Amino acid sequence: MSKRVEFFFDFGSPTAYLAWTQLPGIAMEARAEIVEGKRRLEEITDAPVTLFAYPNGKPGRDYGPRDVELVRRAGFAAAVSTRAGAANRASDLFQLPRFTPWDKSPRRFGMRLLANCVRSVPA
Repeated sequence: MSKRVEFFFDFGSPTAYLAWTQLPGIAMEARAEIVEGKRRLEEITDAPVTLFAYPNGKPGRDYGPRDVELVRRAGFAAAVSTRAGAANRASDLFQLPRFTPWDKSPRRFGMRLLANCVRSVPA
């Protein structure tokens, strides 16, 4: 039986073991964490893992320029942060903004979606 997993969404790789820590706090282990997390997910899913999610994801606090470069060198195509906003053509593919749709009503979700689209993040 194949280990390949088919879903309507993509798997994005967080770090392998310290998924809820900030990358700057584990400077020596950051590269190994990023690479190992990718390798393990590819092994589990039998498919390429091309997206990365920064642990906690706040730019400047949870990850920095060094971590962006490590993710790029590890072979990912893009990475997401938790910076609110909507990406546009000028956005850095390795620091894409996103927001969580935890609103309890469609109206509040619509308002959050609109606010994020207005606040596009170029880089």
